[in-house]
Amino acid sequence: MWRDLWASLELPDQTSRRSLGWTSRVCAARVRRRERRERELAERRQVIVTAARELAEAEGWESVTTRRLADRIEYSQPVLYSHFEGKDAIVTAVALEGYGELASLLQIAR
Repeated sequence: MWRDLWASLELPDQTSRRSLGWTSRVCAARVRRRERRERELAERRQVIVTAARELAEAEGWESVTTRRLADRIEYSQPVLYSHFEGKDAIVTAVALEGYGELASLLQIAR
């Protein structure tokens, strides 16, 4: 169906479809969608890490469970597991973020 429609398009001066820039616009749209998805995934991952850190600071690491964390950020547990393998991976991400902040502070203090 689409192939027939595509073939029936009358283009001015027998210009090729590719030269009209259709392909580049489609590719650019795909790139923008992929970039948006990657940005959204990174933002969601950061929300999870921040919420875990806040919960741990307020109540201790024993109180940080994937269920409580999912309830707190209003996502389902499978969303958490799509970003992290489990609680240990979340703890590692929080620790790495903390070490990064500490390293920045030490650089400033020099």
